Amino acid sequence: MSGCLYRIYGVGFSLGLFIMLQIICGVCLAWMFFSCFICANWYFILFLWDFDLGFVIRSIHICFTSLLYFLLYVHIFKCIILVILFDTHLLVWFIGFILLMFIIIIAFIGYVLPCTMMSYWGLTVFSNILATVPVFGQ
Repeated sequence: MSGCLYRIYGVGFSLGLFIMLQIICGVCLAWMFFSCFICANWYFILFLWDFDLGFVIRSIHICFTSLLYFLLYVHIFKCIILVILFDTHLLVWFIGFILLMFIIIIAFIGYVLPCTMMSYWGLTVFSNILATVPVFGQ
């Protein structure tokens, strides 16, 4: 195995760190979330003003999402290369697929959580997609 492949093993560790960072920042942002449609934006602005690192927490949560998905796809690509080179077990792939679905569901919930019209239409489109699947639709 080449030395470059050993360096790529750090992608999974970095992916785990970014997932934990996203969860921690998301919980910090959820502290100031109110379901009142009128009050939600005002309390969120107060969170950015009142806390010294409020803007940093929000920026980390927004910007690192793209980096998280980039690392996720690099990690999937690495796993595909390792399957081509070596024989891996089906259980490892199944656990990886479950974790991938878990990350996608959490990202969708985080997208729909704010009370905005865009998140409402995102939920509408996703529910219409699920309605076409025979198991979920009927």
